[in-house]
Amino acid sequence: MRSQIDPYLAARYKDAIPGTMLFNKYRVIKKIGVGTTSVVYACSHPLNASQVVALKVLKPEISNDLKLLQRFRNEIHASYRISHTNVVRSYEFIREPNIEAFSMEYIEGGTLDDVIKQKPVQNIDEAVRIVF
Repeated sequence: MRSQIDPYLAARYKDAIPGTMLFNKYRVIKKIGVGTTSVVYACSHPLNASQVVALKVLKPEISNDLKLLQRFRNEIHASYRISHTNVVRSYEFIREPNIEAFSMEYIEGGTLDDVIKQKPVQNIDEAVRIVF
């Protein structure tokens, strides 16, 4: 079990607003999405403010759940082994006390769920075209 989380720290990483600095180097542009275990932000890159990265931050309250923490770490490590035009590149694994994240390539345009909601898939050929 990891140490208890400072409520201020938890709120800072879970509900960051535009302009907030995360991990002392990523400046939040906007929140992209929230999942069960993490929050994803579009952030300006620390060395090139015009380059945008996606920063996936494990929710602080999840950090005490060792099973979910390991799943998050496995996702990060697995992403380093994948190189495909349809998969975003991972850049950096970040670890601070009770907070973990990784930065990755930012792709404008929404999620797969957004694409399917705009135009429902009619057949298997269309589904394969979208995915691959």
